[in-house]
Amino acid sequence: MENNNIEKFELINGQAVINLNYNVITANEEMYRFIGTSTAAGISFLEIIHQVDLDDFIDVCHHLREGQESDMVVRMRRADNSYRWILVHIARFRLKTMDSSVDYFELYASDILALRKHCSVLSQKLFEIEHAGKISNVNNQIYTEDEAKEYCYNLIKNDPSAEFTMILGEIDDLDSYRKLKGNDFAESVINTALETSRRIMGDRGIIYMKDDEHFILIVNGINQEVNLRPFLESLRYRISWDEMIANSVDNLTLSLGVVRYPQNGDNLRLCATKLAKAIEICHLRGKSKYIIYREHLHGNITL
Repeated sequence: MENNNIEKFELINGQAVINLNYNVITANEEMYRFIGTSTAAGISFLEIIHQVDLDDFIDVCHHLREGQESDMVVRMRRADNSYRWILVHIARFRLKTMDSSVDYFELYASDILALRKHCSVLSQKLFEIEHAGKISNVNNQIYTEDEAKEYCYNLIKNDPSAEFTMILGEIDDLDSYRKLKGNDFAESVINTALETSRRIMGDRGIIYMKDDEHFILIVNGINQEVNLRPFLESLRYRISWDEMIANSVDNLTLSLGVVRYPQNGDNLRLCATKLAKAIEICHLRGKSKYIIYREHLHGNITL
């Protein structure tokens, strides 16, 4: 049984996009980890703000106009039903498309006490980086499948206790976009999904195209459920949001198959087989699903 102790995950640099009805459109991993992923889809931000601070929060949002922003401190309910003092930065924007315009809020939130600890740690890390003369950049490369295999083999070779997650992504209805709007549009949809995935993943792993319609992320440090599910929620809803901004695609959805090394298999071939089965299960259950492969639910496979 893995340890999902929430106390290790205070809210630092949480981010969310909400509509004018205060429903969450998308959020980053930190925010989903804080509010919980069981109600991630369509949760109202008002549900996690303490009743005492609710009127003030609504009043601040209500008086913001396009391009305006404000800061305030509110009490917010964490996934374990405890409340934390949170510093919230609120900004109002307008997304204009060819047919209409949509107003929305962007929220940036951090636990005040955790933020103070984080700043202290960050200052020390910056000092160490400055003196070491090393700054790591986000990996913007799209790998080939052979390069991705070599990356995984090197992870295992260099660390016998290595753990990483493999995520097979598929854009639902991509063939329909291709037929209705052409190959160039479909390629733009795929490229937006790749760019968003790379931005969310940062320097924690790599991404490669399995074929013309499927991409695979190999991500370190998210094998535990408390990290994995917020990552998946952030990935799905942020790609959907970015597709609306970049390509004017409303309500784009993804199907995701997920396996974890070594939990689901101690060799890459076995993991790849279970990854393929996970995406097949997504197809059977309909669109906009993710399947984290579990042997006791989805069947044991031996090669």
